Amino acid sequence: MGNHYLLNQAQGWAAVCISKNACTSLKKAILATKKIELSSKLEIHRAIGFDEDSEHLLPVSKGKPDGLLTFAVWRDPVDRFLSAFRHFSLDRNEGRLRDWPQTLEGWIACAESELEKPILEQDEHIRRQSDYYSHGDVDVIVDIRNLSEWFRGRGWGQLPRENASSQAEIHSPTDLQVQKIRTLYSSDYTECRPSWPLSDEKPRVEGMWVGDTLPPLAELCMRSFLDQGFHFRLWSYRHFKGIPGEVENEDAGSILTSDKVFRHSSGSYSPFGDWFRYELLSKLGGLWTDMDVACLQPFQMGPDPWFACEENGVASLGLVRFSQGHPLTHWLARLSEDPTIPVPWDQQADLERKERLRNEFRCPKQLRMNVPWGITGPAEFTKAVNHFSLQRFAAPSRSVYPVPWGVWRHSFNGTFSLQEPRFKDSLGIHLWGEMLRREPDAMQNLSPTSIVAKLLERHQSKLSTDVSTDISERSHGRILVGVCSCRRYPEKRQAVRDTWMTNPAEGIDCVFFVGGASPLHNEPDTVVLEVDDSYDALPEKVLSFFRHALTHSDFDWLFKCDDDTYLSLPRLGQLTTLGGDLVGNPMLDTRGSPSGGAGYLLSRQIVQALVEDTELPRRGAEDVIIGEGAVRLGAIAVSSEKLRWNAVPAPAPDNDLITAHWCSPARLKSIHSAMTKSPSRVIQATSPHWNDSLTFYDSGSFRRTGSGCDGTWRLIDDTRIALDWFDWPGELLLLDSEGRGRVTLPAKPARQPHVERWISLWHTFGSHGLPHLGQFQSMNPGVPVHVLHGERHEKEADRKHAWRNCDRVLRDWWHQTGKFLEFDRVAILEWDVLFRQTLNHVFPPGDFVGRKIKLPGSQPDWPWFREIACLPASARDSACGIAPLAILAVSRRCLSAIMEHPLSNEMFDADIFCELRFATLAKLSGFELVQCPDSLPNVEWHEVPPGNTSGVWHAVKLPQLESVPI
Repeated sequence: MGNHYLLNQAQGWAAVCISKNACTSLKKAILATKKIELSSKLEIHRAIGFDEDSEHLLPVSKGKPDGLLTFAVWRDPVDRFLSAFRHFSLDRNEGRLRDWPQTLEGWIACAESELEKPILEQDEHIRRQSDYYSHGDVDVIVDIRNLSEWFRGRGWGQLPRENASSQAEIHSPTDLQVQKIRTLYSSDYTECRPSWPLSDEKPRVEGMWVGDTLPPLAELCMRSFLDQGFHFRLWSYRHFKGIPGEVENEDAGSILTSDKVFRHSSGSYSPFGDWFRYELLSKLGGLWTDMDVACLQPFQMGPDPWFACEENGVASLGLVRFSQGHPLTHWLARLSEDPTIPVPWDQQADLERKERLRNEFRCPKQLRMNVPWGITGPAEFTKAVNHFSLQRFAAPSRSVYPVPWGVWRHSFNGTFSLQEPRFKDSLGIHLWGEMLRREPDAMQNLSPTSIVAKLLERHQSKLSTDVSTDISERSHGRILVGVCSCRRYPEKRQAVRDTWMTNPAEGIDCVFFVGGASPLHNEPDTVVLEVDDSYDALPEKVLSFFRHALTHSDFDWLFKCDDDTYLSLPRLGQLTTLGGDLVGNPMLDTRGSPSGGAGYLLSRQIVQALVEDTELPRRGAEDVIIGEGAVRLGAIAVSSEKLRWNAVPAPAPDNDLITAHWCSPARLKSIHSAMTKSPSRVIQATSPHWNDSLTFYDSGSFRRTGSGCDGTWRLIDDTRIALDWFDWPGELLLLDSEGRGRVTLPAKPARQPHVERWISLWHTFGSHGLPHLGQFQSMNPGVPVHVLHGERHEKEADRKHAWRNCDRVLRDWWHQTGKFLEFDRVAILEWDVLFRQTLNHVFPPGDFVGRKIKLPGSQPDWPWFREIACLPASARDSACGIAPLAILAVSRRCLSAIMEHPLSNEMFDADIFCELRFATLAKLSGFELVQCPDSLPNVEWHEVPPGNTSGVWHAVKLPQLESVPI
């Protein structure tokens, strides 16, 4: 038999007929498309025919058939030779080779003679594979071990199996016999080796996401590919919540920098996604999936181009594969970057249209945002496919597009089922995410019997079950930002105007609001409300602003923050996609209400409900009252770590934070410089406590990269820079000859005492707040404040014991924040502590300073000593008790030793009263308590006696505050 292509017009392929290389299986695949089932091999071969008179055979010498993907199946020559030997000599099947010797050595000798004949006179089972075809005769060569996987990956379904069964046992050939066979068929190893070899590695698929949050379809996409045995690489510009741990998350900026990101005028990122796809495939090559494709079965593809057509014959882009540097992806990447450049497939009408666009939009980014929809989408991709003659590589529509776009809702409303025949050979299903973006009600009204619901159920071990309330694809809507201020702080308002308000965002309006009846001159952006302007009346002021906003502003969302808050307006819209009516900082999770300083977002519906609620208190902690009231009125509360109660870290180009709180006017300017200006200098610096880079700005501010700590700088001379930290005492940066820096304390007169660097750590819970924080700050100016919120308890009886495990919150703070800060000692204080002195006056020197310790021997009846039995055996002899979050001073080295002690994990995991656990760990770490002097009335653990003005007290009962002179 001569060399022939085996033609399958129905599936669009042509395979070279090679005996012993799955030829029977391929013929069965052709007959299956005609609904012909034959069991006998002889019948199968007769049905197809043996020469060019057959409609299924084409001589290879006539050239590759037009429009069909051509391939050859390659088999290891030794394995192929042994298969023929077993078939004829051992199993005694009919054929000319049946008369050959029954020994392998005899077969090798006969094969040597057979291969000396003219090629077409050789027996087809002995003929070399390299004599059936050359590389130019086929598009791809597939290893027979990969054939079924590759066949299915092309979208042709399951390859029928036709294995030659044998009862004969064949002894393993000797090394010499193997070498003889390989020598006979050496050209098979060099001239026709597989272009799609067997690989033990997981196939990898590439995807990209840009936007505010990761929607359910994108998470479904990743999990479906992972569950079908793929390695998934997600390219993004930041880390999204919901990315499975097995996904490799890569920086999308290495393909296209973040300044290239744009939304089309329609509001969609899809045109940018097209650009990114082409750019990645051009630079790296590989298999790409859009994030609205769900994988239905495992598959692999070769290095050849792969894509699928929709039912209308349009080549589409949901799942594609191209090798690195392919001219098609190169040209489409350039066209995405500049939609007016000529491309090889342009017609005259295309060139004229591009000329008009070039004249209308001079700015490249504006051009990309305003070009007609789909200019680099499937229609243009189809033109490129036709130009480069790649139609033969197209997989059938059912492989990826079993649901046409015109009936895309059928995947969401239950009309289609995955059990239908249309999905039998589908590799994946495109779910038309762009249509969902435009009509999000399809997801909100998802049928539980729908394809999407069943896929979510199949892959949703970690997916949210409540997709009906998902609003991640909704538009942001209009946002009104209300900045809460006080009449006597015009400098704070001006600092806000000069910083983050200079970087506006579309759809967001900003106003200040203050109390008092008389108007403020020269401040047209400030709403004056006829309410008390004091701190205690803040709830009434905020509610009054809500009423004003509902009357005078057409907003969808209202964001409230303070005049010492830094806010990134371009990032604010992200909060509207989180699916909540109330979005606040993580205090929502710990105390049930957000921080007003970090800022919180409310939907218009909830703002209206709050204004109409007559039960809301008009005085007290505003953020607690508003937050708890919103939840009581039915708000869906969602927390976001992007809203920061503290100023470190603050929003910066290298993070995705939205707010920072406790910002002085100078700090607002410092943060804004980092957000909007290019650094004038970056210096790698070391100090006794850290090794990090310092970024300097011409505005006079600087920032430490690793921690986000910042301040202002002054150039002393060429080798010295003064660092005036906002939170720590000033330091000196000494530069060496190579421009590196060493941080040290500035030289001081010997007589000047060391200035101890303090921070304060306050523990609170419920709605208590920090009623005496202002008094503390007036006595201890410049001491940074960190607030810890204890576990929230729903039952009133349990709330009294919120402090039982308060040291666990302290430990979380240490690992997340404290260990990265510079300080000498930390004052650990409870919410109701009242200070009348400086920290240095209250606490004598020492690593562990506080109240007189309680020991088991001195007070064996103290109830918490019953828990000594819960301590590890090696810690029981050190058991003691103290009030760690009442009034306590701990050095940095002591706190570090407590948190890093070998028994720390075990003891914090155990249910032990905090006073017993914390002090015991201190003693185990080698630190004994230093008591506050009894001679000084600085520390008192009782209610404040009226008229007493010395020291510091705990606990101060709120009803008695008015009787305590300030």
